[in-house]
Amino acid sequence: MYINSENLLPKLQGEAFGIDIEFSNKRICLIQISDGKEIYLFDPIALNLEQYMRDFFQNDAIKIFYSGAQDLKWLKTEYQIEVNNYCDLKVLAQKEPDQSLIALWKKYCGVQFERDDKKRLQRSDWFARPLSQEQLFYAALDCKHLIMLRDILLQQYTEEEKKFIHFSTDLKEPKLLRYLKKQLVDNEDVLLPQKIYRHIKFQDPFQTDDQKVIGLIEQLTKKHHEDYKEQKKQRFLHFQEKFTTHKPVYSNCRIFSLSGQQLCFCDQKKIEWYVKNGLGEYMDEKSIKLSFDPVCEFDEKEMKFYNEERANRCVVCGASSNILKYQIIPYMYKHNLPNHYKSHRAHDVVIICARCHEKASALQDKKRAEVCLVVWSSFVILWGGEESS
Repeated sequence: MYINSENLLPKLQGEAFGIDIEFSNKRICLIQISDGKEIYLFDPIALNLEQYMRDFFQNDAIKIFYSGAQDLKWLKTEYQIEVNNYCDLKVLAQKEPDQSLIALWKKYCGVQFERDDKKRLQRSDWFARPLSQEQLFYAALDCKHLIMLRDILLQQYTEEEKKFIHFSTDLKEPKLLRYLKKQLVDNEDVLLPQKIYRHIKFQDPFQTDDQKVIGLIEQLTKKHHEDYKEQKKQRFLHFQEKFTTHKPVYSNCRIFSLSGQQLCFCDQKKIEWYVKNGLGEYMDEKSIKLSFDPVCEFDEKEMKFYNEERANRCVVCGASSNILKYQIIPYMYKHNLPNHYKSHRAHDVVIICARCHEKASALQDKKRAEVCLVVWSSFVILWGGEESS
C-alpha cells in the first residue's frame, strides 16, 4: 500500500516489523514497513512523517532491518529518531555460509533476485516522482520477508547463545576518535586538538596504559562531537526562526491592463502601490486593472513566465512551512553579469525550505571555493608569464 496522504496513514500494531529505507538526493525518499501481512510504502516527500515515525520507532515493537546502520544514521540525521528494540538480520545471519539478503531470500523464501538488479535499483533515483513499478516492487520486497527470516534464523541459536547476540545502534565513531585510536595502536605520538587537550592536560593521562588513554579520549571526543552537533542544531534552529516563515511567500495578486489582458502575478504591496498612486483600481482584493496600457517588450516566453502562479512550497522537497526565497546565483556575482541577465532577477529566485537551504548553501560554498581556485590559478599563470618575459 502506497501512503502519500494523511488519511491513508495506518495505525501500526504488532510485535515485530520489517523495515527498510530508500535514500536519494541527501534525504529519505521512501520508508517501507511490513507487519508480516501488509506492506506499507510511506512517501516522506509528499508527507511530513517526522512525528508519526518518531512515535513508531520509539514504541516497544521489534524493528527488523537488514544491515541497518546506514538507515539508523538517516533516521537520526533527518528525523532525530533513536530506534527502540532494534534488530539487525545481518547479525543473526552470521551462522549462514552466505549472509547476503539475496541468499537468504533464495534459501528460505524461494525468491530469486539478481545481484546486479538489486544494485541497480538501490542506486536508482528514489527522489523522482512517480516511482516506477519496478522500484515499488523492489521496495516492498526489501521488507516483506524480514519478520519470517528473523524467526528462522533465531532457531539456529541456543537460549544461552541468544543472550549474547548484540544489536548495536551506535553510529559510526567520530572521525577524530578513529584517528586517535589508530595513533595509539601504531605506537605514534598522540596529537590532541586544543579543545580536547585543555580538558586533560592537568590529568597526566599518559602515565596509564593505552586502554585507559583510549577510554579518556573516547569520552572527551564523543562529548566534543556531541557539543558540535548541538551547536550546529542550535545554529540551524536560529536561522529557521529568524529567516523563514510559515506564511505564503507569494501573494499571487494579478495585474490587468486597461484592455483586460493579464500582465503578471505580483505581491500585495505592488498592487497597493498602483492603486495608491491612482494608476489602477481594484477588481477584487487580489486583482487590479491599470488605468493605462503599458508598453510591454516581453516576448511570448517571457509573458508565460510572469503569468504563472507561484507555488508557496520548496522547489526541492515540496515542504510548505519554514520556507524562504533563495537566489540561485549568489548576489556577489550578479554585478558581473550582462545587463540582460540583471534585468531578469525574478528568474533567479526560488522558494526552498530551511533544511534544503542548509544543503544548497553548503554546495554553493563549495562551488564558490572552486571558482576562486580557478581564478587564482589563472592569475598565478598570467603573473608567472609576465615575470618570465
